[in-house]
Amino acid sequence: MPKALTPKQQKFVAALVAGKTGVDAAIAAGYPAKSAKNAAYQLTHDNQAVCAELARIAAALSQKADYNAHKAVAEIDGKIVAAEGAKQFGAVAKFLELKMRAFGLLRDKLDVNVTSHIDIGSALDDARSRALQRPMRDLPVVIDAESVGAHAPQLNGPIDLKSTVRPRGDDGGSFFEAGMYD
Repeated sequence: MPKALTPKQQKFVAALVAGKTGVDAAIAAGYPAKSAKNAAYQLTHDNQAVCAELARIAAALSQKADYNAHKAVAEIDGKIVAAEGAKQFGAVAKFLELKMRAFGLLRDKLDVNVTSHIDIGSALDDARSRALQRPMRDLPVVIDAESVGAHAPQLNGPIDLKSTVRPRGDDGGSFFEAGMYD
């Protein structure tokens, strides 16, 4: 049987039931702001007395409201049938998602805890050594070219895409086809 709640724990539970977040409830209960997130997690996950009290309050509220998970799922089932009849398959998918969440089959948040230590420095060294061991590929041939801009008299006519770049000759001078830039 869980122990009785301490005054701090009672204040925490009361703040949670009032609608505060776990961190805000921990701060309201008197836990330090720096460790409020950790305190809220431990109280709601590891502390059996607090968990039992929260479960008792939830059961009392459910009974008082006369609405529980079974009624919610039955209501969702009715909505699924109605949506299927109306051929609203997007709504059917959403109701099925809600039903899966009600049964705990879907979770919004994923907790990932990495227990192994990763040494980034050695991983980078390994990657560098692998890169140095690979054979170098031939570099592409670089074509020496100069771009030619349109001159003022040519702005009114069509643009000749073939004449936008002109290759240089071996002597460094340019060579052109006859009549290309007349």
